[in-house]
Amino acid sequence: SFDPPRWVPIVRGEENVLVANGWSFLDPDESEPMSAFDIDDANAESEYRPKWGASNEKDGAEYTFQLSPLGYDISPLSKENILVEADSLSSDGVGNPYSRGVLLDGQTDPPNTKLTCNGFDFTGSTGKADIPSGIYFTAIGGLPLFSSTDLSPTTASSGWLSFARPLDTSHVRHVHPGDSSMDRRIEVVCARTGCHLGHYFGPTEGYCINASALKFVPSNEKSSNTNHHQTSSSRNILPVE
Repeated sequence: SFDPPRWVPIVRGEENVLVANGWSFLDPDESEPMSAFDIDDANAESEYRPKWGASNEKDGAEYTFQLSPLGYDISPLSKENILVEADSLSSDGVGNPYSRGVLLDGQTDPPNTKLTCNGFDFTGSTGKADIPSGIYFTAIGGLPLFSSTDLSPTTASSGWLSFARPLDTSHVRHVHPGDSSMDRRIEVVCARTGCHLGHYFGPTEGYCINASALKFVPSNEKSSNTNHHQTSSSRNILPVE
């Protein structure tokens, strides 16, 4: 007999395979994060401090209207409006039940659960070739964040949606960890609301984003949100019933 290994080396692009076989992503000393999927980072989520609403109401500061370079409203959304939209996500019975916990509490979608808040399912080996043209908006606040054309090749093998870049850098905000934080990842939040989206792992790995924090709008479907722009016509994809 022999003792099983305490950790499994990360093989890029095969994280979901290891998860399916019950392996944990522990690094050798179980203290330093190795990748987007390190269990040490996952455990640190219990220390999450929400960013939403924090910068919107400082010392009675006067409200200022702000537009991004692409012409979208990135003015801070009030805490009250964020909670109203979060309640609607929880009560409509459509889409991903993890949306509220991810956006407000910094939780993470279960691996291989690529279901958006409005019911579009990207689970499985999905890459740019088999995902229709469209835009991913934040589920709260309606800010366009990512394009299907910027999906990273790792999306096909990863348990989460991966993007090479955002539509515009002003639409997302990077939150670097504090000196005392166990979680050394760079958090990605919506620039308008401060709601949690996922993490950024540098130019090579890009953005690892929770699908439940997003609303997908195919290019040939007009969104009802006034903050959205209609994109060019393309083939459609049907949401999960």
